[in-house]
Order: sequence, then structure tokens, then C-alpha cells
Amino acid sequence: MHTCPSNATIHLEQVTRTYAGGHSPIRAVDRLTWNSAQRGFWVVAGSSGSGKTTLLQIIGGIERPSSGEVWVEWRPLHQLNETQLADFRRHRIGFIFQGNNLLRHLTVYENVELPLLLTQGHGQAARIRHQLDLVGLADRAEAYPADLSGGEQQRVAVARALIHRPCLVLADEPTANLDSSAGLALFDLLRALPGELGITVLVATHDPLLIDRAPALLHLVDGRPGTAEARKR
Repeated sequence: MHTCPSNATIHLEQVTRTYAGGHSPIRAVDRLTWNSAQRGFWVVAGSSGSGKTTLLQIIGGIERPSSGEVWVEWRPLHQLNETQLADFRRHRIGFIFQGNNLLRHLTVYENVELPLLLTQGHGQAARIRHQLDLVGLADRAEAYPADLSGGEQQRVAVARALIHRPCLVLADEPTANLDSSAGLALFDLLRALPGELGITVLVATHDPLLIDRAPALLHLVDGRPGTAEARKR
């Protein structure tokens, strides 16, 4: 089992991500410098089009920056080749998306097991049961996604993101398809993970209710940092 370093979790230095536009290039992320400093829970806030998703994809090694440096877990992602990035994502990062992306023909247990089958060739029953218990779904292991509520489906997605014991979990608008009650419950579950597991969690959202509950906040405006603050909550 790998361990997660306690500091220098994420460091971005003058990171820019540019896409080709109709008349001029579009800067989704614009000269962003940010350091998370230590493990914990951060909310990446901003309106639609502010660069939240692109930023999470850069930190997760899905997107490459057009310029600048990206350091995650002491690794210079901007210098890694595609094979190295894929290995980094597979072993060190957990992803949670707006859509839960569960496979409908697999049970809850099988959905959570799938990343282990892809990386190790076999599942680990005790670990899978533990993750389902962590998200409050130990009694729904044999259910199918269609039998679950939207909030329960996202909790399965959380368990799946944690099953390979990542050091960093990136959640992109994970509550967007949930009602306010289920969304707050999922948010509180994610917020508790750093303390329980010793990991870092970044949640991108534009929901003002969640932003108000954030213990630490990085606010983006047109791909640039608006405010970055750690709060005492």
C-alpha cells in the first residue's frame, strides 16, 4: 500500500491552458499559480466557463497545460509522457464526475470492484466491503444502479474513486444532478474524507450553498484566481 505525503500536495506555477477559438485562442486557465500546501478539502468555485473543469483535468493529468508547471505529489506532470501520466492517474488519482458513469449491468459491488480488476486483475472483497461501508451502502452491494437513488449512485461513484487508495480525489460538479438534501449529504461525505483517510479532495462547484460550507476555497474568474483562502469552519 502506498502512502500519501503530508505536504506539497499540489503546486501550480503560471499554468495556462489555451484552446483554438473561432477568431482568437480561448484561455480556459490563465497564468494560474496556486499551492494547496497541505492535505485537506478544497472547493474550486466559479461560474460556468470559469475554468474549473479544465483545472481539475490538468491537476489529474488528463489535460496538459499549454504552458507552466504542474506538480502533484512531488511529480512534475508537465514533464511526464503519456504512459507515465496514465500510470499516475490509475494509481494516485480518484475521479468523481457530474454523471456517476456507473455500468448499469453491474451490481454496486461489481462497479466498485472494476478498477481493481483493471489494475490488479482481481478484486479484494474486504476492501470493497469497507469502501461500501464508508459511504453507507454496505447493505446495497448486490443492488443494481437502477435500484438506487441519485444520491446513492453518486456514493457508489465515491466508493469506486477510493477503491485503489488514491492520494488525491477530484470531484467535478458531483452534486449537480442531485436535490439539495442529497447534494449536501454527498458534500459532507467528501468533506470528511481527508480526516478519515489522510487524502486531499478538490470539489469543483458553482453551488453557493456548497461554497459557503467550504473550509478552504479557490475561486476562479475567467481562468484566473479570484481568491484563495483557508477558513476556520
